[in-house]
Amino acid sequence: MNTVKVLGLVLAFALCYECIPIQLEELGEDIEDHPIECQNIAGKDNMDTYHKRQDCEIVFRNEYVKWSEKMLADESFVKDLEVLNITEDNSNQSEGGISRPKRSAGSNECPVFNEEYLKNNKAWKQRSISPWTFFITYKANRVPQRMVDTRCLCDGCIDIRTLTEDVDNLISVRLPLTVPVTKNSKLTTEEVHLGCTCAVAITEDA
Repeated sequence: MNTVKVLGLVLAFALCYECIPIQLEELGEDIEDHPIECQNIAGKDNMDTYHKRQDCEIVFRNEYVKWSEKMLADESFVKDLEVLNITEDNSNQSEGGISRPKRSAGSNECPVFNEEYLKNNKAWKQRSISPWTFFITYKANRVPQRMVDTRCLCDGCIDIRTLTEDVDNLISVRLPLTVPVTKNSKLTTEEVHLGCTCAVAITEDA
């Protein structure tokens, strides 16, 4: 077989490669190796299924997502949490500096740091000068559909001298973390929040 025929066969094979049925096993796919959330994902063909499962694996092997899934499975953790159905991403960051995040329209209020409160609230997220709480976000077109997030309980921060909220000089801001998710079957990222911290407020004159 001369060189021209060999090159012709190689070219023909390359052109027809997409036509050859590819089994997931040939791609090194082992369904049991995937997180359980990804094992039943199916695409329009084997290659599409393979890529969708790879995207799903990226999401569910993320440490924050794994922690969120663990906490959501804990009934004692989620029983009193608000579930927020989100249709659009809202940003609490303004261009040029930190803006004051909106306080939730719920029962969460900035606590009064009196003796009774400090006696009954031992968790450090409750005793922080920028206290915060958990809630759950839900998006129908997102995987995972439910995720744990946090919100600040105060607009300002607790003044350690007076144990009252200072809204004139300080603001509570959420600590962001970018995590992988899929939206409409496409791998992307989304911002969640680990908690809150205290920052000096930016004024228009600053």
